[in-house]
Amino acid sequence: MRILNRFLPITLLMLMALWVGSSTSVAQEKTSDLTHDLLIADTSFIPLNSSMSERKLHLATLDCAPQPLTVDFAYQALFDCTLGDLQERYPVREMWGDQFVINWTGDLSNDATAFGPELLFRLYAETGDPQSYQDAMETVRYSFKYITDLFNGGQRIEEWNFESVVLGLNSLITCVEFGKPEDQQMCSALVTPVLFTLSTLFNGPDVEELFADWEFYQQSKTVIYSHLAEAEIRLFQAKGSKLIHLGHIARAKQLMAHMEERAQKNELGFYSSPEWDDVWATVGPMIAYARLYGLVKKPHYKEEFDALMNALETHRAVDITDPTGAYYSNSFLNRVFASGQVQCVDAFLEMYAATQDPFYLQKGESFINFARDYLYLPTLGEPIRDFWFSDLVREVPHLTHDLFESQPSQYVELSDIYCSGESFYMLDLLLKHRRLTAK
Repeated sequence: MRILNRFLPITLLMLMALWVGSSTSVAQEKTSDLTHDLLIADTSFIPLNSSMSERKLHLATLDCAPQPLTVDFAYQALFDCTLGDLQERYPVREMWGDQFVINWTGDLSNDATAFGPELLFRLYAETGDPQSYQDAMETVRYSFKYITDLFNGGQRIEEWNFESVVLGLNSLITCVEFGKPEDQQMCSALVTPVLFTLSTLFNGPDVEELFADWEFYQQSKTVIYSHLAEAEIRLFQAKGSKLIHLGHIARAKQLMAHMEERAQKNELGFYSSPEWDDVWATVGPMIAYARLYGLVKKPHYKEEFDALMNALETHRAVDITDPTGAYYSNSFLNRVFASGQVQCVDAFLEMYAATQDPFYLQKGESFINFARDYLYLPTLGEPIRDFWFSDLVREVPHLTHDLFESQPSQYVELSDIYCSGESFYMLDLLLKHRRLTAK
């Protein structure tokens, strides 16, 4: 382990130096303390057996400014309200050295910086609004600085917030896909060697021995392997799916094969983790399987996707009669995490893109409907506390995140925490839904 801890940061730095060169320098970080005490008002719980009229959010009554992008009419009000509020209330712009960067208030584990840039780049592509591109790149620079500082800091890999690292790579991959040529080059120069190093490490034969004492690895193998595999696939596609870049796909296939070998399904047929909720631990691999199946059409990937889906349907489906869908995070808490539900939308839309089977499109839409109808906070006419601000009056709905508090009954929680990253992710997926269903 000491050998790994000593040489892994050096290896990363050598690769980064070869790719990035002297042209990419990031100044000393100006730290910003966004951490406040968790202020929790009276939490609202909505029982699943109450009437739909009592718990559904009637978006048609909301008066939100129209946004420049259109989505399916059923989701337009949701899209307009969420996007408008994100851009107005939640960017946090700071000067780091000689560059501006943006993080987003309510960003949990760098998910806002992971999913925000794609939406902003697409806004720029469709509207030509230079502010959208500037906001996207300033968000990317935040991830660039975060990853660069992490590798320069000499921390052991066990000390990383590994989820934040992979999500930061997601931001850089989005830059490779949508950025202007000079920005694409900058982002590719960092993400390519870093991702190669991480994938090679976890594809190695000794990883189980090396990380035997790393609790996060032992509890979250599916999260690590599937996230890295998805990043490899996305980077391959961002680079134009060219033959010269097929190494990304080879590494992604190896990562998923090693995940299957090193992470065991539970007796119910899906992956569970004491560190993550069961849905996230299972749907992460489903997304990677769907993306791989779309590229190589190997039946095994679709079979694994369907097997995991069926296991969740059997043992985690929320028991409601409405034409919508959701999975409980685990059996003993009976709670629904926004992060898992949004990932389900991604998984089913990806499998629909790969198969054109309307079943998967309908499943994806059912999870969108659940998030819209159950996980958005409606206007309550009084201040709502959240993780980052206290006594903030909200006028539009917000996608929320579970408070991780155990409750004895089967309830879906409308949390006080506004998760900007999950909201960005959902908006990205609404645009994906529009692309997949365009006539």
